[in-house]
Amino acid sequence: MASSSSATTGEKPVASIIGGGPCGSVCAMVLLAAGFDVDVYELRPPPETHSLDAEAETTGGSQRLASATKRSINLALSHRGICALRRVGAADAVLAGAVEMHSRFVHLADGSTAQQRYGEPGQAIYSVSRPDVVRILAALAQQRGARFHYGEKFAGFVPAEEEKRIAGEANGASSKNKKNKKPSGLVAAFASGRRARAGPVVGCDGAFSATRRALERLGRYDAHVWYAREGYKELGVPAAGRDTYAFPKNYLHIWPRGATMLVALPNADASFTATLFAPMDELETMERAWSRDDVAAYFRDAFPDAVAAMGADAVVDDFFANPASPLVQLTVSPWHFKGQRLRRDDDSGDDDDDDSRGLSVLLLGDAAHAVVPFYGQGANAALEDCLALAEIIDDLRVEQKTDGSTKPADLLDLIDAAFAAMSRDRRRAADGLATLATMNYADMAENTASWRYRARKAVERTVARYCGPSLWMPQYSMVTFSRMPYDAVLERHFKQERALTWLCAGLATAIGAGVLLLGARAVSLRRG
Repeated sequence: MASSSSATTGEKPVASIIGGGPCGSVCAMVLLAAGFDVDVYELRPPPETHSLDAEAETTGGSQRLASATKRSINLALSHRGICALRRVGAADAVLAGAVEMHSRFVHLADGSTAQQRYGEPGQAIYSVSRPDVVRILAALAQQRGARFHYGEKFAGFVPAEEEKRIAGEANGASSKNKKNKKPSGLVAAFASGRRARAGPVVGCDGAFSATRRALERLGRYDAHVWYAREGYKELGVPAAGRDTYAFPKNYLHIWPRGATMLVALPNADASFTATLFAPMDELETMERAWSRDDVAAYFRDAFPDAVAAMGADAVVDDFFANPASPLVQLTVSPWHFKGQRLRRDDDSGDDDDDDSRGLSVLLLGDAAHAVVPFYGQGANAALEDCLALAEIIDDLRVEQKTDGSTKPADLLDLIDAAFAAMSRDRRRAADGLATLATMNYADMAENTASWRYRARKAVERTVARYCGPSLWMPQYSMVTFSRMPYDAVLERHFKQERALTWLCAGLATAIGAGVLLLGARAVSLRRG
C-alpha cells in the first residue's frame, strides 16, 4: 500500500487533481504556474495504451465504461476554451489538428439546405478530437512537472493519521496509543491502495464525479441532477475519398427533425463524427425491439442524404454497436469544501475528533456543472473554470501583495481564498449556462428549420451590425465569441428578445401597411 507523505515536496505544497481529462490537465498547469507540485490521478490508462479492455479491468465493470467511451469524441472549441488554452500556452498545439466551423449547414426535411453563420466574418468554432486534446494537454502538463498516475480509481477521503499509523506498525512501532493521537487531516485514497499527499484537492472527474460523491460525507450541500428527455447515439460518416469530405467541410451540419436531430462535426481526416439526439425512451425501444431493417428504414426516411454518405449498412452497424447514452445536467452548491467534519457510520458525535481539519476541495468542470451539449459549451466552460481560477489567483496576489510568493503557507492560504471565490462567483455563471444549453436545443432541433426563425435572426444580425456589440450582441455571439458571464448573457438576451419582438412586430406592421397602400394605389389606378 502506498502511503501519503507531507504536504510539500521540498518547499512546494502539493495539489492533487482527480481526473486527467482536458479540465484536469489545464488545471494542473494553472496550479504548477501558481507554485504547486501537482499530482493528477486518472481512472483510465495512459492515452497511448487506452483500450476498452484495459478500462474494464481497471474498474471491474465493462458495461459502465463501454458506455462512457461512447460519448462524443469531438469537442467544439470556442473563444472561452481557446482563451484558457492560450493562458497555459496550449492553444497552438490543440488547434493544429482542428477543423474550423464558421456556420451551421442545415439539412431540411424537404431536401433543401440553409446556411446560418455563427458570428461575424472571421469568427468560428473549431471541431477537435477529444482523445487528441486529452493526449496533448496531458503531455504538456507532464513536461512542466505534473505527475500523472493512471489506472487510479478514487475511493474517497481517509484520515492521514491512519496512513502514518500503518507505516509505523510496518516499522515495528507500537499502535496501542493510536486512539490518543489527533488525526492530521484527510487525504485522497484510491482503490489501488495509493494515497495522495496532503494538500488541496481539485475534482475534475466529470458529471458522475467520485469526488463529489465523497464530499457528501463531509457536510451539507445542494446537488440537483436532471436527466434530459433526449439521449444520444454516436454514428460515423466516413470520408468520401482521400481528403474528400462527404459534406461541405467548414460547417457544423444539422438535420433538424423536431423531436429528433442529427448533428455531424468534421474531423481532420475528412470524416465526420455524427450524433443522433432523440427521446431516450425511443432510442431504447429502437435498440430493444426494432430489427435492422426497421432502423435502416427510419434513417432512410428521416435523413436520406446522411445515409447516402454513411452507407446503409454502416449506419445500422453503428446504431446497434454504440449504446444509447443519457444526457445529464447538474448544479452543485457550494463548489468548495473546507475543513468540514467527516461523518462516519459509527459517529459518536465527538466533535473533538475532526478528521477533516485542513481539507480543501474544489469541484470544477462537469463535476460542478454538467450541462446538456446543445450549446457546445461543456468543455469550454470547464476550461474557462481553470482560466477563472488562474485570474482569481492573480487578483488575490495583487490584493494580498504576495507578489508571486511561493512560500507554502502563503500559497495554501491563497488557494483556499481562490477556491472560495470560485464557488462564490463562478457558480452563478455556470447556473446560467445550464439554462442557455437547454434553451438552445429548441433552436437546433426545431427553430433552424423555420423560415420565421431565420428571418428574425436576419433582422437581429442587421441590428447588431449597425448598433455594435456594446449596444447589441446576439445570444450565440455572447456565449461563443465573448467571455461575458453566462448569467449576464441570459439577462441581456431576455432584454434584447423583448426589444427584437417589438422591432419585428413594427417591421411586419410597416410591411403590411405598405402592401395595403400599394394594393389600394393599384386599384385606384385601374379605376381611373
